[in-house]
Amino acid sequence: MKTESNLPAGEAGRLQSDVITRLRFPLAVAVVFIHSFGVPKEIDWAVVWGGPFTGMDFYQLVRTFFSYVAPTLAVPLFFFFSGFLFFRRVERWSASVWFGKLKKRFRSLLVPYVLWNLLSLAGYWAIHFLPGRPWYEWPQSLADCFADRGGWHIFWNSHDIGRDSINWLGLTVWHPTAPIDVPLWFVRDLMVMVVLSPVVHFLLKRLGGWLPLLLGVLYVMVLWPPVEGLSLSAVFFFTTGAWMALGGRNFVVEAGRVRTLSYVLTPLLLASLMALQGATIRLGSLLTPLYVICGCCALVNVAAASVRRFPHLVPRVCSESSFFIYAAHTLLLLKLMGALAARLFPGEAPALYLLRYFATPLLTVAVCVGVYALLRAVAPRLLDLFTGDR
Repeated sequence: MKTESNLPAGEAGRLQSDVITRLRFPLAVAVVFIHSFGVPKEIDWAVVWGGPFTGMDFYQLVRTFFSYVAPTLAVPLFFFFSGFLFFRRVERWSASVWFGKLKKRFRSLLVPYVLWNLLSLAGYWAIHFLPGRPWYEWPQSLADCFADRGGWHIFWNSHDIGRDSINWLGLTVWHPTAPIDVPLWFVRDLMVMVVLSPVVHFLLKRLGGWLPLLLGVLYVMVLWPPVEGLSLSAVFFFTTGAWMALGGRNFVVEAGRVRTLSYVLTPLLLASLMALQGATIRLGSLLTPLYVICGCCALVNVAAASVRRFPHLVPRVCSESSFFIYAAHTLLLLKLMGALAARLFPGEAPALYLLRYFATPLLTVAVCVGVYALLRAVAPRLLDLFTGDR
């Protein structure tokens, strides 16, 4: 049986591209699950192990796992793919190469970034006019709503996301920020990395693999200044992807070298992260970087195996709509689908809470895919503007 390490170069390259395509949709779904949770609740493990363990305890356990712990590797893996694709097939770096890539990213990143944030602002303005809102909550104009939401900060840092944590030195790691369309903090940081790509290339040419190794140590120790738009996750994973691309490395082959180790460590780290919820959520930040690194390797290996065994597992429209799902799901959809789930599964029983929990993000994803398919059929040029021709 062929393994990734002894595949012909052409076949290995196709497998690599197929893995990226295969993972886009499930990673986008993982991000929807993250944002369907809200503020995580610490788990009282004294109750879990000492009893009585109630249905509500199980509900908290499940949603903490699926929304707060397991999917944290989604955005880092997006950064890795972005760095890899940005530098793939770059044989000689020059100013013209850089400007050419900036021109392409202007349409694929900046234009959708601006449009989605403006659409998000319009959504926040429109929600005040829904039935049941008191008159004094109505903004006088869209301009007032723009000011209330942070003015020009809506395009950079109008939202606080997450919570403060600690690093291995016991120092506080301040929570990150996001633009008004919260998931697009990924695009914001990615655009910064694209602008800084000459610096990334310069350092990689002189330091080689030592640069991602150094950044990896900083990432695991959570040692990084709180610079908005330049998160450590973006710097480390984008740079690592760039290093593999510039060195002609196949990331599927590299992940295959640590397949067994990643399969062993990932569930152990997941279990540890869940257990740390009982002490304090802040302590979970100490192991999260290790889980993300191991989990990314494990997920690439799982995706490679699934591509080879089930090449048509994910419908094409799902993969193609991944960015649309990523950018659109917080624009009222989660709240609307949450309300729909509450109507579909009314009641206070823990099983009903659990059904509503899973129904909300899954309905949101289904609506996003449906709207994407509709726009692709009736307004493809408009859709291309919002998705960057993806």
